[in-house]
Amino acid sequence: LGNHTVFHPCHDQACPDEAYDLGNYTARRWDDEVRLANNILTLVDGRTVRSFGNTCHHDVIGSGKTASTVQKLASGLFAAARGEHTGRPVDLKKINWFNLGTRNADHTTFAKLRGEIDRMCLRGGWLILTMHGIGPRDHKLHMAEDEHTKLVEWLAERQDAIWTAPVRVVAEALKPSRRALAQAAR
Repeated sequence: LGNHTVFHPCHDQACPDEAYDLGNYTARRWDDEVRLANNILTLVDGRTVRSFGNTCHHDVIGSGKTASTVQKLASGLFAAARGEHTGRPVDLKKINWFNLGTRNADHTTFAKLRGEIDRMCLRGGWLILTMHGIGPRDHKLHMAEDEHTKLVEWLAERQDAIWTAPVRVVAEALKPSRRALAQAAR
């Protein structure tokens, strides 16, 4: 389980309640909230290491002189953070572990995702897909249930060629190899 905060704070129009507007948050408030979420998640799964999924794909917390970033705050709490919406795969040559980037899969078809994943397989890489729900009953931002089913079944058939795993697991697998590559380059 990855951490996505307790109250899902966002910015401006995306936030229906001013109390949970990230612009009104302090670094301390954000830190307290994600630590609480981590403690709750640990009670559920027993894990103490996890990844973070930025709420509404925002990186900025607070405003003005007190503003901070998820990148800065998450580095001491998580193995990695999904980060902002980039629409692109993670840049494996210069990984920013606390702003990896994500591709929104809400309202996307299986055919479109399949094409992107096929291209990714040819060149190699890491694509993080984000969806808010499956079908309209879960969330106004969602992937259609039949499209999601096609995607999951297709990925299951290709487990030997396409690795699907939580962000934390991929980050933990890549970090040691990145260190070894950096040392070999010296």
